Amino acid sequence: MTSSFQDIPSSAGPGFFQTNSQRHAELGSDIAAAGLTGGGPGTPGSAGLDQYLFETKPTVLRRLASLLCDRVPPSTDRLAACGTGGVIVAAALSLESGIPFVLVDGRPEGDFQLAEGLITGECHPGERALLVEDVVADGSASLFAAGLVRAAGMTTERVLAVIDREEGAEQALRETGLRLDSLFTLAGLVQEPR
Repeated sequence: MTSSFQDIPSSAGPGFFQTNSQRHAELGSDIAAAGLTGGGPGTPGSAGLDQYLFETKPTVLRRLASLLCDRVPPSTDRLAACGTGGVIVAAALSLESGIPFVLVDGRPEGDFQLAEGLITGECHPGERALLVEDVVADGSASLFAAGLVRAAGMTTERVLAVIDREEGAEQALRETGLRLDSLFTLAGLVQEPR
């Protein structure tokens, strides 16, 4: 018996043809091919990363949002986008998940506890926010954003990132009660064939 596209259920999602593990590996290869600069496979010290090279590719961004969506806790009321890259990722994730998001401004001068005017978009005290980052390094930007989100009356316990550079973010976040969940590490991407 020959099958055709008509035999594929209309509800078939991205996991119908590939396992999540296969989707993850394929996306990692595409991110590495698009965003890594310098160095080569197996040389993490000499590899750089330009995240905008993969974040501006719709085919990568769509699959990225799909995989990230699987990691969003069901109790999440709002996504909180950190930085320019975080806004790109959060917008895609918002479209995929249906969860609204806010923009958290970068590190301003002065007291970060004054959240008024530093968070753009609708948010309400008591909401559970998930911080969304594209790339985390030492965790300082995530910690700053968490302070703003908490000052606005929301709660947050988790940072969802695309790439962890493994420069201390996980430990720094853990020390303040935040958990880091990243799809990839920079070292892992460097190992991907390009």
